[in-house]
Formats: sequence, C-alpha cells, structure tokens
Amino acid sequence: MPRRSAIPAEHIELLRGLPHQHEQEGYLFVHAGIDPDLALGDQNQADLLWIRERFLHFDGELSHIVVHGHTPEADIPVVRKHRIGVDTGAVFGGPLSCVVLEKQLMHFIAVQA
Repeated sequence: MPRRSAIPAEHIELLRGLPHQHEQEGYLFVHAGIDPDLALGDQNQADLLWIRERFLHFDGELSHIVVHGHTPEADIPVVRKHRIGVDTGAVFGGPLSCVVLEKQLMHFIAVQA
C-alpha cells in the first residue's frame, strides 16, 4: 500500500472535497451503505462510510438501489433487489471490480492484480 506521503496533496484535497453520496437515475452511490430506517436526506456521514450489518441484512424496499463497497465478498459482486455490492476484496488480493450501469443493463468489470 502506498504511503500517504506518496499521494500528491491536491489528490488528497480532491478526495476530501467529494460528497459522501451521489444520486443518479434511481441509484445511490455510497462507500459502505445507508441506514435503511432513515430517509436519504437524513443519513449520517458515519453510516455512509462504515455501516454494515443493519444495511447488509436489510430485506425491505428502498427508494434507490444502493451501489456500495466496504464489505468484501468472495470474488464476485453481490446483487440484491435494493443494493449492488462491488467490493470483491482487492485490498486482500481479490479482483478489483466495478459495475457498469447503462439504462436497464448492468454488467461487471473485474481486474485481477
């Protein structure tokens, strides 16, 4: 893993300035997930970055499909009715994955390190 000093200061500043959630065309993009008991506008930053169990085990309806990482799965993305988990454990040697969402189509791209 690169040392923080190897990352240019302007890159760190850019990342710090990014919003913690992005909403587009029925999808909500976040790092970890959301609190399913709160409206989107009431989410707290800690949950967007760290939530796991309450979100991952939720089986109800949400206003958006939540696209998230933060919880590695066994080499394949997870697709549920209300969430798409794209963390396939790259930090642990698994593939680096992303989801491509185009209209009603969804496909995944993975690169093994």
